[in-house]
Amino acid sequence: EIEIMYGQRCTNSTFNECDQNNYYSCTSEFPNQTCPGGDFYAIAACANSNSPKVSCSGLFDFSVTSVSLRESISNGLSGNPTNEQAKEDICYSLQAQPNMIKKYNTYVSEFGVVAPQLYYGSNQ
Repeated sequence: EIEIMYGQRCTNSTFNECDQNNYYSCTSEFPNQTCPGGDFYAIAACANSNSPKVSCSGLFDFSVTSVSLRESISNGLSGNPTNEQAKEDICYSLQAQPNMIKKYNTYVSEFGVVAPQLYYGSNQ
């Protein structure tokens, strides 16, 4: 599947689909945020001295992937990359999203476990 995505990385539809469809966890407003709660998603930093055992859940969106870039790559306007190879990698990695979401949901439904994050890497 990755080979197919790589072969289609420079098509017009890939670039058109990419525009405004990648999310960054620090600055993006995700489309389907939920508050799942539970111990697994608890954020210990939410506890305080009055309630040391209290913690809360952050907002999560399991319907889309997010992109994380190292600082030397995200040097353009609004933290966007200026490196052409990085931009290309981000756009064609979007095609892996349905497969990654399916795999995550398989972990939850078939094995009854909440899977850790799945990562799609690039040389950039």
